[in-house]
Amino acid sequence: MRDLIPLVSLISTQKVRQIDLITEDNGSKSKSKELYNALRDEIVTDDASAEMLLYGTASNSKGYVKIKQRLKDKLINNLFFIDTQAYSRTPYQKAELRSYKNWAASRILRSKGLVYLSRRLNERTLSACMKYDFTELTLSILREQKLRYGLYEFNKAKYIKYSAMLDHYEKINKYEIIAEHLFCILANVVTSKKALEFTEEIKLLEVELQKHKMAIRNLDSYKLRFYFYNASFYIAYIKQDHEDQLKISEAALEYFSNKEGFNTLGLASFRQKKGLCLLKMNRFEEGQEIFRDVVNMKTNPGTITWQSVHNYYFLSQLLAKDYQGAYETLSSLINHKAFKKVPDHFSQPWRIKEAFIHFLIARGQIDPSKSKARRLKKFRLNRFINDVAFTALDKRGLNLTINIIRILFLLGAKDFEAAEERIFGLKQYKYRYLKGQEFTRAKAIILLFQKIPQCRYDLDLIRKKSATAYQILRDNPIDFSEQSIQIEIIPYERIWEEVLAMMAD
Repeated sequence: MRDLIPLVSLISTQKVRQIDLITEDNGSKSKSKELYNALRDEIVTDDASAEMLLYGTASNSKGYVKIKQRLKDKLINNLFFIDTQAYSRTPYQKAELRSYKNWAASRILRSKGLVYLSRRLNERTLSACMKYDFTELTLSILREQKLRYGLYEFNKAKYIKYSAMLDHYEKINKYEIIAEHLFCILANVVTSKKALEFTEEIKLLEVELQKHKMAIRNLDSYKLRFYFYNASFYIAYIKQDHEDQLKISEAALEYFSNKEGFNTLGLASFRQKKGLCLLKMNRFEEGQEIFRDVVNMKTNPGTITWQSVHNYYFLSQLLAKDYQGAYETLSSLINHKAFKKVPDHFSQPWRIKEAFIHFLIARGQIDPSKSKARRLKKFRLNRFINDVAFTALDKRGLNLTINIIRILFLLGAKDFEAAEERIFGLKQYKYRYLKGQEFTRAKAIILLFQKIPQCRYDLDLIRKKSATAYQILRDNPIDFSEQSIQIEIIPYERIWEEVLAMMAD
């Protein structure tokens, strides 16, 4: 079912006219057709319910297994009938799908003896492959052309031409493999390690990248440059060299902006990276402008990418103190119809962000009546705790954020006894779960909250006794990693400033 369900979804949404091929064996009432319709209409969602529908049993019979495999084979066959013109979003997608379909067709034609037709199709496909930097496919076609004109249909001029082209693309392919390897290793380091260090291993990778830098910059290949710029960025990221990160991002954006009609991944990725650099450099308004551009690229609603770009835009608005804008961004996302289908482990972090927005509303920092965005539901603390029950299990991350929200609302309601109980719980939480340098900021905000009951709610004394912990936050700025910005939605410095303001009310 893991294969069938997405295949059925793809084929049915593409409206493949040749879908009748599914039933060519037993007529329109075949079990293959019945299974296809049931999956398309979401009548069945697993093997047990599907077999029960077809055979009245759920024993994983040989007949059912054969029906599934037959349907899968025919759905894959129908992929070749997708209308690339109608269902491709960009010229790049159209060219990519058409090129691979034509290449497969040319191989079939050649195997059937239709060599002339195969050759003409290959020559036409080669043009698109070179235009859109499909290196592997270009190499495959060039090898065939070189062999054809060097042996089977000898033509000296064409042989020399295709030999030179093949040498050039083999060079591109060589550096694509090198850059892809470095990108893969560095991306894994950045995404898997909580605390990043410029180790000897990373230094060796930097040396390797620098060794090939000039050769790569003289080659025009979308994939090659994507891997190269990313690998370079990750090294600068590990070194915490914000200026270099910004330069690399700008160089990448200059390159990808000139690749008109191509995949927008390069532009979106490096706009986002540039935006993060600007946030790290406290250039919040500039970062907000960049993330607005990324959001305006219209990613597919409901996807992880859609949530990620909105998450960064939302963060940039909070940092720029555009709280009204952050309210509208959040409202547009959680009230979107696609958000209803987002799984809990992705939707609940947005509920946490919503709680912070309600806190800012309560503090008078946001006025919903001045916004055209759809109003958020009235906030109730107990309902919020129930809504984020799954996320609360994350003991080294969002659980802390949820507890901070509870304390903020309890302090706002002057329920000091309940707030003190929660603050005491955070002290135990800190000793049990927050071990390591990466939790420096989390431990600092807990220390700040502890000063409230320790100083018996005396504001002047709280200010005096919290100075050291507050300075720790100032000395260890947020790192803006994906994990950090999910946990620390409003910078802890600003949260503490709001707490002091509440205590003064």
